[in-house]
Amino acid sequence: MNNIIEGLNKEQIDAVLTESKRVLILAGAGSGKTKTITSRIIHLLKNESVSPEKILALTFTNKAAGEMKSRIESITGEIPGLLIKTFHSFGAYFLRRTAEAVGRKPNFIIYDEDDSKKIIDKVLSGFQINKSDYNKYRKWVKNFKQKIEKDVLEDDTQFIEVYKSYNEQLKLNNAFDFEDLILQPVKILMEKGSIYTYYRKKLQYILVDEYQDTNYTQYSLLKELTDDNSNLMVVGDEDQSIYKFRGADVNIILNFPKDYANTHIIKLEKNYRSTSNILNLANAIISHNINRLGKNLFAENGEGENVKLLENDDDYAEAQAVAHIIRRDEMAYADTAILVRTNNQTRVFEQVFMKSGIPFKIVAGVGFYDREEIKDCLSILRWLSNNSDSVAFERFANKPSRGIGKKSLDIFLSTVAHSFDGDIMKALCLIETISGITGKALAGFKELRNVLIEKDEIVSFKYLSDSLEWFLDALRISEYFKNIDDSDGSDRIGNIRELMMTLENVDPGVESITAYLEDNALVSQTDQLDNSDAIKILTVHNAKGLEFNNVFICGVERDIFPHCNSVIEDEDGIEEERRLFYVAITRAKQVLYIMYANSRSIYGVRKSTGKSLFLTQIPSDLIELIKIKKNDSMDFENSIFQVGEIVRSKDYGSGRVLSLRKSGKYDLALIDFFDYSQVEVIVQFAKLEKIDD
Repeated sequence: MNNIIEGLNKEQIDAVLTESKRVLILAGAGSGKTKTITSRIIHLLKNESVSPEKILALTFTNKAAGEMKSRIESITGEIPGLLIKTFHSFGAYFLRRTAEAVGRKPNFIIYDEDDSKKIIDKVLSGFQINKSDYNKYRKWVKNFKQKIEKDVLEDDTQFIEVYKSYNEQLKLNNAFDFEDLILQPVKILMEKGSIYTYYRKKLQYILVDEYQDTNYTQYSLLKELTDDNSNLMVVGDEDQSIYKFRGADVNIILNFPKDYANTHIIKLEKNYRSTSNILNLANAIISHNINRLGKNLFAENGEGENVKLLENDDDYAEAQAVAHIIRRDEMAYADTAILVRTNNQTRVFEQVFMKSGIPFKIVAGVGFYDREEIKDCLSILRWLSNNSDSVAFERFANKPSRGIGKKSLDIFLSTVAHSFDGDIMKALCLIETISGITGKALAGFKELRNVLIEKDEIVSFKYLSDSLEWFLDALRISEYFKNIDDSDGSDRIGNIRELMMTLENVDPGVESITAYLEDNALVSQTDQLDNSDAIKILTVHNAKGLEFNNVFICGVERDIFPHCNSVIEDEDGIEEERRLFYVAITRAKQVLYIMYANSRSIYGVRKSTGKSLFLTQIPSDLIELIKIKKNDSMDFENSIFQVGEIVRSKDYGSGRVLSLRKSGKYDLALIDFFDYSQVEVIVQFAKLEKIDD
C-alpha cells in the first residue's frame, strides 16, 4: 500500500483509495493526473484484487495511453487483459468482436477523413446537388453521427437520403469511418442484447482521462457501459475544454454531478509544472469565465521569473524579437516552443528562423502519413487486408497510368457493387465479362489481375515489409516514384523506405496487416512529435498535453486571440477562447513571454491589430512590460535600416525589410518588394531609400 501512494499529495491519495462508485477528479494543468490514474489502477489490481479484464481506462491520444500503460507495467510487470485505450481504439477493439452485428466482417477498414470525403463526394454526385454545397453535406454527416443520429429536421429528407447512401457504400466496402468507431458500439449496446449484457458485466471499473474533451457519442458510450453497479472515475479540467470544433461539449463535465448521483468531487490544484508567477497569471485569466466548477492552481516550484509582455510593430518584428531572445538567453531549442492561434502565423517564424540559423519544426502541415506516396503504400495494404475496399483500390489502380480512365473505373466499381457483392478480386478474375471495358482499360485491369491474384500467397508467407515491396515493384509504383524523384529532386522513395522500417518486424498474414493499419489510422499529430533539438512551432490546440521550459505565446491580438470567428458567436465562444489562452499559459514551466503586434499580414493583406481583450484583463502586477531596442533584434548594429521599415529600390520598387544579417563585411537585408517578390540585397550597394509607411 505505502509504495503505491508514496509521493502523492493528500488529494491524490484520496483519488487512489476512494471507495466511491462515482468520482469526478478536477485535475488542473500539471497537477499529476496521470500518476494519480495509474496509481489508482495499480491499487485496484494489487490491493483490491480486481481482475485486469474488469478494468477499462480511456484516453484521447495513443501517447497518453502508452504512457499510462508503461507506468503501470513498470510497477506490476506485463498485465494481460488490462484495457488501456483511446476512445476510438476501444471502439475498434469492440467492433472487431461485434462487427457482424452491424453488417461488417472483423477485418474491416477504418477510413480517414480523406477517404470518407471521397465516398461522400461520389454519393453526392448521384444527387442534384451543387458542388459548392458538398462541404455542407460532409459536415452534416459528421455532426449527425456525433449526435447519435438525432436532431433531424423535417426538411432534411435529402440529407437523410445522402446519409443512407453513404453508409451503404461504407458497408459495401467493409469499412467504418472515424465517427462510426464510437457510434456503432453505442447503437449495438443500445439494443440491450447479449453483447450489452456481456460488456456491462465484464467492465466493472472504468476510468476516463481528459473527460472535458468528450463529445455526445463518447458520453453516450459511457452511459451504455455503466449501471448502478459500475465504478466510474473521470478525470478532467473544464478550464482546458478547447475542442468544441471537434464536437466536445464542456457541459458534459460540468453536469457530471447531475448525471451521476452521489458524485465524489476531488480537486487536484497543486501544480508540479509551472512557477507561481505563471500560475497566478493563468488563474487570473480563467477567473473571468462563468461556466466552470472552479479551482485555483498553486505551485510546487517557487515564484520563478516574471511573465513578460512584449509589444511589437508588426509580425516580422515579433518573429525577430523571439529569435533575438532565444539567442540572447541561449535557450535550449528542444525545450522551447512558439505557440500561435492559427496556422498561418507560422510562416514569418519559418522565414526569420531560417535566416537566423535557428533550427525549428512545424508541428502541423502535411504529416508523414499524409504524404501521397505513403497513402499509396497504405492503400495497397488496406486492399490486401480487405479486397472490398474500393477507395483503396481506386487510389493505386491507375498509378502509374495503365490506360484505366475514370469512366472505365466507374463502370468497374459499379459492377463490383451490383454484381460481385463488393468483391474486387472476383470481378478482376472475370474482367472480360464486364460490359463497357475494352481496349487499353481492359489491358490495364488484366495487368492488375496478374499481380493482385498473387496476394494470398504473398501475404501469407512474406513479412509485411517484403509483401509491400513486392507489390510496389510488381505494380510499377516504385518505378513511378523513382522517376518523380529524378525529375524534381524529391525523396519519395526515401519516405517509402522509412515506412518500410516500421513494417520490418510485422508478421505475415492478413490479421497482422489489419492490426498495423488500425494502429496507423488512430495516430494523431502530437503522437508523432519528436524530441529533436529544434524549436517547436505549433498551434495552441496542438500543444495541449505538452510542456516546455520556455514558451512564447505570439499574436495575442484583437481578432486573432480571441479569434474573430469566436467573438461573433456568443459568450460561450469567448469563454472557449479564454480556456485556449489558459492552456497556452500553462504549457510553460519556467519562462513565459506573451507577444502582440500592432499590425499583421493576414492572407496577404496587412491589417491593424493591437492588444487582445485578454491582455486588458491581466492585473498589472502579474506581468512585466518589456521593450527590445530595434537594433538589439538584429544580427548587426549601426544599420541605417530597421526590420519592419519601408524602403524603395530603383530596381524593385517599394518593400518592407523582413530581416537583416551580417555576411563578412557586408550587411544583407531581406526585403519583401510589394510589386515583385522577396529579394536579399547587399545594403552597401543596393541604393535603398527609406520612406514613410
